[in-house]
Amino acid sequence: MDDRRLVTAIKAALSQILVSKGLSVNEAARVLRLTPAAVSMYISKKRGGFADQILSNDNIRRILDSYANTLIMRHREGLISDLGPEIEDLKRQIKMMLSTGEVMDEDEVKRVIRERITLEHETAERAMALAYITRNPLVRSILMQIATDSLRHAHILTIIAENYGEAEIDLDVDQLKQLADEEKDMHSALSSIVGSDNPLVNILLQSIMRDELKHYELVASLLGLKKR
Repeated sequence: MDDRRLVTAIKAALSQILVSKGLSVNEAARVLRLTPAAVSMYISKKRGGFADQILSNDNIRRILDSYANTLIMRHREGLISDLGPEIEDLKRQIKMMLSTGEVMDEDEVKRVIRERITLEHETAERAMALAYITRNPLVRSILMQIATDSLRHAHILTIIAENYGEAEIDLDVDQLKQLADEEKDMHSALSSIVGSDNPLVNILLQSIMRDELKHYELVASLLGLKKR
């Protein structure tokens, strides 16, 4: 399946899942940045014919179902984000799962994680080197953010590999709710100042906004697990 058809299938599958969870066609269209007509065609299966194929895979369906819950949460909270990078990430995950055809066992997961840790460190070094070359402090800040994120990813992956079986959330709901509210407020505050004439400033501000939105969603996910 080529990338374009897979992206269409993902949007069709998400349309079907969102409507099955109670959203109207118009709400699903707003959430997915599509027209109501497109969502209607996806639901009626007049477009996105490969949606059934990817939804037949239980692991892929779980990924899409989880993402749909995130989209619904954003919709209810009035949070807006660019779905392009997220759809691309879903596409990469699904392509990998379709190519392997099975769930990796724990040893295989850890092997992939170790490889990824090495790549993250290499990316951090490359971005850091470029940051020292550029004279523009805004470009330097963008590159330093990439380097810092890559090192953070490597750290998170190391923690995952070392604590793969841990599942307890030892914080109470009130603590998590306060943190979620703070992250939501910070995202809202930044959204009011995006729109500078300087595109580099906008890149940095939008990156921070995406981080704040991601932080909110991470804490909201913890809340969801805690309340089960």
